[in-house]
Amino acid sequence: YSRWFTEEVLPADPRIKTMVMLPLSDPEACLRVVEYFGDHPSVVGFMVASARRTPVHDNKLMRVYRAIEERGMPIGFHAVHDQKERMFEGMNRFISVHSLGFVFFNMVHITNWIFNGMPERFPDLKVVWIESGLAWAPFLMQRLDNEFMMRTSEAPLLRSRPSEYMRQMYYSSQPMETDNLEAVEMTLKMMNADTQV
Repeated sequence: YSRWFTEEVLPADPRIKTMVMLPLSDPEACLRVVEYFGDHPSVVGFMVASARRTPVHDNKLMRVYRAIEERGMPIGFHAVHDQKERMFEGMNRFISVHSLGFVFFNMVHITNWIFNGMPERFPDLKVVWIESGLAWAPFLMQRLDNEFMMRTSEAPLLRSRPSEYMRQMYYSSQPMETDNLEAVEMTLKMMNADTQV
């Protein structure tokens, strides 16, 4: 798909840009994808689907992150849900799974990303959390900070609170949760929305 898209669609208009999908369960294939598409003028980064078994901090992926970082490109984690996940088995409606699934997987991965010191290991790698809404971010910032302050020895690579790392990441979501405008305003403030959303 990526080869077809870059060869057939992107040349039609220089304004069209893309992030190429990475098969994160196969690190060697990821490296080949980064090398093959990394210099394409309309490829602006790489993306993975968030619902997967490979943890973001798996050592096999470090070369992939390094290759993307060296190119000055971002990696995006696109929210998805997996209705077959054991935790969602008790949910009998799509709305239930969609409400939690899109948020849950990005929360799992951002938590692992931070507590395993990935922002310190790859300080120039831009990370984007895509399509999982925004309302979860302030909750997670507070929760991770609270846990970190009680157990700093479990995250020895961190030099800042988790919320500080989250404020340096990027978030993209549409639509976003807008029912409570005061909550939206606080969310955007906590996330440094002027530059990060």
